[in-house]
Amino acid sequence: MEDPPGHTGMDGEDASPLRLRQNDGVVMPVVEEEEWCLLLGLPDVLLYHVMTFVSPPTERVVVLGLQLAPLSRSHWESIQTKRSGLWSTLLLEYQPPPPQPASSSSTTTRRSSKRLRRAGMREVVRDAHLLLRDRTEIAHYAFTEMAHSKRTPISLARLRWIFKEYGPNVRTNQCTFLVECCRAQHISEQVILRCVKELIERHGAIPDHPTKPEDTGTTSNQTRPMTPFLMAAARGVTRVMTTTTRPTTTRPMIGMGLTPLIVAAARGMPKVVAYLLQSAGAAPSVKGSGRFHLYSKRSKSIKLECSTALEFSLAMKEAELQHGLSPNDCKSLNKCIRLLQTT
Repeated sequence: MEDPPGHTGMDGEDASPLRLRQNDGVVMPVVEEEEWCLLLGLPDVLLYHVMTFVSPPTERVVVLGLQLAPLSRSHWESIQTKRSGLWSTLLLEYQPPPPQPASSSSTTTRRSSKRLRRAGMREVVRDAHLLLRDRTEIAHYAFTEMAHSKRTPISLARLRWIFKEYGPNVRTNQCTFLVECCRAQHISEQVILRCVKELIERHGAIPDHPTKPEDTGTTSNQTRPMTPFLMAAARGVTRVMTTTTRPTTTRPMIGMGLTPLIVAAARGMPKVVAYLLQSAGAAPSVKGSGRFHLYSKRSKSIKLECSTALEFSLAMKEAELQHGLSPNDCKSLNKCIRLLQTT
């Protein structure tokens, strides 16, 4: 029986198309039990290598447990019961391996059940992931409170204290620490620049990572769509897999929330804008949506959707001039506009 045309299989020939199903409004591919699946036959080391193309560290557990495992019963049983080596590797993303004690003849070793170790590894990774998520949310709350506090404003020392208290492994891109840093009040631009450098250079913050849109709220892990690479891997479509490259940075979709560059440009912080563009590699073409209050009249604001950092800074300058701000007071905005125009 020939396959329908228009769908490429492993050998470059036509293969059956992916059938989709809806799960709570999320479209997911259906993999039948009797169909051959490439991922089920991979050893743990190679499967983990595949996961590195799909998602960043500490996010692979979500993809594995909530996107790949529900594809079929075979996937579920393999991931839940037969992948102890894979779960052990994933655990290293959350905590470094403990140092090995020096061998001694007088040291007595305790025997433990291998069956219990295998059965509990997945739960250990799950608990580590939940703990990291909770500590990140607590750290983000403490950082946000300091960023908007007049009594205890954020500083480089206080930022390092937060990561020392709740870290050191904190998901800086889960709760957009970088955007909150650019929003910080009651501090100078130089302090904001130091904190931005700290977040990017020492904690891996992505300069283009946006906030969540205000109208939709936070997207849960259960509603994340399947990636093309994961769909192709589940069906063994190697042509798609070989043309899919590993993502180096995460670029936000058009119409998402505010990016750090947009916030810095709209607030008139040329030193931060210059660093994000020239050193951190932020893309000036990334668009976002949001609202900013005017400096000249706090009761007034501008709101733009699907606009770049340059468009936000131009709109801010025009609104400030209309509400009585003199051209000499717009020097910072003009510097940001020139930086964005020449990049």
